[in-house]
Amino acid sequence: MRLLKGLFVAALAALSVPPAAHAGIGGFSSGSSVNGDGPTLDVTVTTINASFVNFTSAPTSPSDPSNWVLSGAAAWPGYTFVDTAQAGVQPISASDFTIVQYNPWVVNQYTNPAPGTNYAVGLNGSHHSRNVINQNAGGADFVLSYTPTAGSNDPTTVNFLQAYVQSVNGGAFTSGTIDTCSAASPYYNKFCVSGTDHNGNFGVPLNASGSEAWMLDIPYRCSIWPAGGANAGCPAAGSVLTSETEYFITLIESDSSSGAVLYGGIEWGYNLVFAPHNVPEPSTLPLLGPPLALLLLRRRHRA
Repeated sequence: MRLLKGLFVAALAALSVPPAAHAGIGGFSSGSSVNGDGPTLDVTVTTINASFVNFTSAPTSPSDPSNWVLSGAAAWPGYTFVDTAQAGVQPISASDFTIVQYNPWVVNQYTNPAPGTNYAVGLNGSHHSRNVINQNAGGADFVLSYTPTAGSNDPTTVNFLQAYVQSVNGGAFTSGTIDTCSAASPYYNKFCVSGTDHNGNFGVPLNASGSEAWMLDIPYRCSIWPAGGANAGCPAAGSVLTSETEYFITLIESDSSSGAVLYGGIEWGYNLVFAPHNVPEPSTLPLLGPPLALLLLRRRHRA
């Protein structure tokens, strides 16, 4: 049963994600799947193959990741996001990016008391988790770094801009939201986990000159999930979640006289499925009849 379900989830991921174009991305760009038993539910998370994408101010279709950004940008009227063609600058290449960590996790995601239990590690060595212990929950660890190509015109003073769309319980995808940890800035690195070089020199914008800028994210969901989500652990009450698909686009931004230039970035995400624990197949249940009857007969005879 679990094997068939795992194959179904993998097939779903393959059908819902465009062909990967991850040539040139350093690190871990391939998706993977993990399955585990939560307290009451079976949990499966499958990450998608990460791909390099360019932002364009004229998206080619509703599913174009550029639309996720433009939709989310409506909540930030003080910012004008433009593509490299509008700004008259060269786009960056996929080789500027390294996916340092990209793995699905289920049931447990914490740093203590057992180091090494699914947590995410920043380039400065810091450990980060959602404090999930033995829960019906799952998500993904994602750590991305950007290093300008030496001798190029790649921007060295940058921000990370991240947008996402999601589908809950098989419903329609949302239109797109800018992913930030504060209403004070649309840029991910303003208040979310990020830094420059291995010392973790945080700031906005990040100085990637001669080093790398990096960001860390741990999207996740619990089988019980209230509107608006939670910062850590799983809630005791809320709406019931049976599945979720979430896609992200993480872009490099650098200011210019034309506006906030979005140079390009990485598309990634995951599929999450909750299901009841495995039970015996219906065809095997009649086989339990004779042994149970014999056991009851012996007990009655002894009495």
